[in-house]
Amino acid sequence: MEITGVGEAAQFMEVSIRGIDTALRLTGNFVGWSLEQLCRLAKLIISQIERGKKQPEHLHIGEMRLDKMLSYSANMGNETLLMQIDEELTDDFVQFCKDNNLSYSFLYDCNKADGYKEIAYNEDQAAAFGVFIRKHSPKARAYSWNDYMENATEADFLEMEQEMSKDIRKQVERAYSSDRVKSFSDLKQKSEYMSVITIPSDQYAEFASFAETDQVDHTLLMEQNDQLSIAVTDLDYDKLDPYLKGISADKQSLAEFLTEHFDFVPDASMMETAKKGSNVDINMEKDRMVKLDTRQLTEINEYAAKIRIQYQGDEAFVNIPLDMVYADQNLNQLSIMFPSKEQFHVVEEAAYTEQIDGQSRSILQRPIATLTGAELTECAITQRSVYEERRQALQAEHVKMADLFVNTPYDAVEHPIEPVPVHTPENIFIQPDRPTMHSADKQADRSMIQSDRARSHATDRYSNLGKSDMDITIDESLVYDENDRAVQTRIPGTWGENIRFLWIPKRDIQYIHGDQTILTRLEPDKVYTIYNADGVVAQHMKGSDLRSKHYDAIDKSVRKRAENKSISGRSNVRKKAVKNNYSRSRR
Repeated sequence: MEITGVGEAAQFMEVSIRGIDTALRLTGNFVGWSLEQLCRLAKLIISQIERGKKQPEHLHIGEMRLDKMLSYSANMGNETLLMQIDEELTDDFVQFCKDNNLSYSFLYDCNKADGYKEIAYNEDQAAAFGVFIRKHSPKARAYSWNDYMENATEADFLEMEQEMSKDIRKQVERAYSSDRVKSFSDLKQKSEYMSVITIPSDQYAEFASFAETDQVDHTLLMEQNDQLSIAVTDLDYDKLDPYLKGISADKQSLAEFLTEHFDFVPDASMMETAKKGSNVDINMEKDRMVKLDTRQLTEINEYAAKIRIQYQGDEAFVNIPLDMVYADQNLNQLSIMFPSKEQFHVVEEAAYTEQIDGQSRSILQRPIATLTGAELTECAITQRSVYEERRQALQAEHVKMADLFVNTPYDAVEHPIEPVPVHTPENIFIQPDRPTMHSADKQADRSMIQSDRARSHATDRYSNLGKSDMDITIDESLVYDENDRAVQTRIPGTWGENIRFLWIPKRDIQYIHGDQTILTRLEPDKVYTIYNADGVVAQHMKGSDLRSKHYDAIDKSVRKRAENKSISGRSNVRKKAVKNNYSRSRR
């Protein structure tokens, strides 16, 4: 489903350029290379990929695309080494790699007239490839990236230029235009807090000059519809803000950028950075922590939270970094601070995903307005008041119903609001009683609260019984469905496309903690069936592995208390499971 102007091929190339750029800058071979040399090599690699898109490559067993080989080496912290072999040895080489389970990549064949092929491989397999080189010397020999580039002829580079589209060539050249253009990994080494600025593509030359003069490191994220998006760190905000004001541009959080560009494919490191937020300075006189109703948190994904607000008399939403949401001691409330100096986009979309023909599709988040943090605070408080009015009306209705059936005055009875289950991945929220202002080095002290794993509440009476090797507890918010024989529960720590479910037989269930928690057990050697969101078997896992990877260890006292409660004559209530229809994270 094509929603934006970024097609599949353009998206593929965008990701490839970022991956190759990261690999070239991280892999040790290229230390000391000039930007021009890196640019020419990147063009050779990209042109090889584009050729493969037009004429699909037929890879042998163990053979990898060159961009994948470079990225693999960079992720491993190894160098990507080269060797050169006589074309006559090609079949022998392929068979040798197959027999020894080796990975390799054939490079763009520079100087085809020399009768040799160049091959890249990872440093950790150098010993095995050394055996082949020694066996077939002098028709096989060690090679270097300098040798490879020096062996390339002008005809090779001309052919390479013709293989690449004009737009892709411009992107590659821009990526290596200045020492201030960094890979995202390099930029993250400088600071873990980032924002995104978006400017017209034809203004980049002016921005690049400014960045060079003021030493503003940045990463080029994507170009779309003649607009260029650039990541910058919080350490350069003081330099950037006056410049952006002069060109009437604003910063936005990386999390907000990603929700509005789901065709941009972030890796795990980028999502972790997006979750942390922008680290915009707090105004001690204007900014304050506000308490919102949990029902205003409509959905979360790996890095963002969608908050419901009132905007111009209607419900609307904002997408904010996940770490801006704080847990509150009142389970019906969340604490959030919207810095007055930060800008936020208002959107109409209430979710990140939708179901179409049984498949989850990302929903394009379309900004309809931009609010300052101060304006957003008022809009969020207005929405909280709407929920408060509904709650009061509901309580008044309860009073009328209670008068019909009981003589006890309503005010003498506790009527807690049912908390909305907030489905959170592990370690999302941070304690509200921790410092919220960034210190001088802009590193916030953020300790995590308890996750959605099952919780045990041991009392002094049974405090020294030790940990159970089979029992687990499951919070009611993890219950999704039931039938006559079993209850469907989400396995903690599984989300989005990787969400997994476990069906638990009702005969093995006890309800504890005021019927808010399921107590059951996993047999260590029993193999359990795990299902995906479509009810299809996803995998099988032994009880011991399932328990250790996804559930917290609980004290034996939990089971002991439950048994003693039953013995003393208090019934073990069988509570009907409520199907959980809360949105899941975007895929």
